[in-house]
Amino acid sequence: KANTRIERYLAQKAQPSVPLNEEKFMARIEEFEDEDKEEKEEKEATSQSKDELPVDRDYYFEEVIDITVDYILGLDTHRVARR
Repeated sequence: KANTRIERYLAQKAQPSVPLNEEKFMARIEEFEDEDKEEKEEKEATSQSKDELPVDRDYYFEEVIDITVDYILGLDTHRVARR
């Protein structure tokens, strides 16, 4: 599926102009939006399990969680300005 999107993008990029006809232009945009909707629906359908988190646990997610934990622990150990 990603390959078809890449191919469509490259084909669109290779075209020297964009159609000025609003209907044609909007039809092209709707094709991309329909594909995005289909991908979202597929993703939601596969991740409806209650055991799964609504986010992907990857390196960046883990890094953000670690930084948040360090920040919270730092607030407890250091005096900060409070009202």
